[in-house]
Amino acid sequence: MKVSLLLLLGGLLNGAAAEESFSDWVEVYPETYEQIESFYLAHDCKPYQNHGAIYDIDEARFLSFEEIAVFLPAQKEHFSPDQCEMKVAPDELTNVWSYAKALPAQGRIVVFYDISVNSKGESMLQKLPFSEEFKALYHERVDVLSSITSLPKYRVITPSSLSGG
Repeated sequence: MKVSLLLLLGGLLNGAAAEESFSDWVEVYPETYEQIESFYLAHDCKPYQNHGAIYDIDEARFLSFEEIAVFLPAQKEHFSPDQCEMKVAPDELTNVWSYAKALPAQGRIVVFYDISVNSKGESMLQKLPFSEEFKALYHERVDVLSSITSLPKYRVITPSSLSGG
């Protein structure tokens, strides 16, 4: 069985309730998990699911955890300290996401790499045995990231490469 992504154990999910929190997010659907994985590995980074990040369009790079902590101090605990500070042009990012539209012309965006979905569009957290604590933490992360109204938000949803999902 191939493990698609490293899961951050500090987050969680339950599906229907989470969907309500994502109402003002732009959803992007890369064709495969492998394209996200290859992209991150090519930048000497590890790909994570259930992972929030801040991308600075003007500087064409992801912020470090320390920069996120200064920029969004009240929400910092919902971002992983394992931030990859890669430099990547906005069009390269949208290309790896298989997203046909352009990002905003300037500013910063919230990026949330959500838990993969199976071929029926069901979250793998609904299909795999995650603890209630994990699910509660996932919902808390989603709620906090969703409360950031000053930035556009992008939810990256990859297809699961686990068989039988």
